[in-house]
Amino acid sequence: MRLSSNEWKKARYFDAKFWLYIVTDAGTDVPQLHCIQNPAAQFRVGEDIFATGFIIHDETWREKVRSE
Repeated sequence: MRLSSNEWKKARYFDAKFWLYIVTDAGTDVPQLHCIQNPAAQFRVGEDIFATGFIIHDETWREKVRSE
């Protein structure tokens, strides 16, 4: 998953009001919606996030998904 630098700045600015919505398996009969609140507090630049426009790998963001 990629975020622009502006998206990451907004995530930091809006804090707990900012959500990431990630859809996987979109082309199937069972698409999945994954919701992550306040990603700026949950991911660390240099460990979870790599500054090439901000990439958060699948296994990393999946750990942060809020189960509803």
